[in-house]
Amino acid sequence: MIDNDNLPHVLTPRETAKVLRCGKSTIYEQLRQNKISHVRLGRRILIPRASILKFLELGSEDEGAHPQQE
Repeated sequence: MIDNDNLPHVLTPRETAKVLRCGKSTIYEQLRQNKISHVRLGRRILIPRASILKFLELGSEDEGAHPQQE
């Protein structure tokens, strides 16, 4: 589980991928589809901690709609 208190207020896509234990390309795809809210500061992409938590909450609500293949 993600410890909210130890996360910085904003993360880079690389940091987000590490926290969520997925690849950077997966994070960039979610950003491109606007599934994770983010801010551009020049060329940098910053992802607020609240956006990551919201993304996880919305994903858990959709689990019933997309059953995993075993």
